[in-house]
Amino acid sequence: MDRTTLMTQWPKDRNDVSAAMQLLDHGYPALGPLLPDIVHWTKSGGAASALFCNFLAELGAPAVEPVRLALKGNHDEQIVRLLRDVMPAWPVSALLAVAHELELLLQRGSVYGVNIFALSLLVRAQAKTHAPMSEWAEVFRKRIVDQLAVLDDIDSRLANG
Repeated sequence: MDRTTLMTQWPKDRNDVSAAMQLLDHGYPALGPLLPDIVHWTKSGGAASALFCNFLAELGAPAVEPVRLALKGNHDEQIVRLLRDVMPAWPVSALLAVAHELELLLQRGSVYGVNIFALSLLVRAQAKTHAPMSEWAEVFRKRIVDQLAVLDDIDSRLANG
C-alpha cells in the first residue's frame, strides 16, 4: 500500500482511536513510509498519540531515524513523550543509535525533565558519554533539591500571606 492510500486512513483528530487502530493494523513494514508522520503525531497528546507511542515502542529500530529528528527538535512535550513512553521499550542497540542526540539533551533545561529521562536511557544503554553519567546525575539532583527548596520557600510565603 502506498503513502497516499495510507494517508486516507489517517486519524481525523487526536482522539480518533478507531482510525488510528485501523491504520496501525497495517503494521510494519507497510507503515514504513508514514513513520515520520507517526512520530510527528506524538506531539498531539490524546488517545491516538498514545496508540502511536505504543506502536513506536514495539517497533524499535525501524523508528530510530524519525525519532532522531524529533529529538533534535524544540518540542519538549513530544521529546519527553518519546523518552518516557517509547524509547524505554527499545533494545539497547536502538538506544545506542541515538546516544549522541540523548547526550545533547543532557544540557537542555526543560520543565518536563527531558535531561533526566535522556540520562536514564543512556545509563540503561551503558552508552559512552563525554562526562561521567554519575556527574550528570549529581548535577540534576542538586538542581532539583535547589528548586524544591525554592518551592518550599514560596509555599511558606504564600501561607503566611
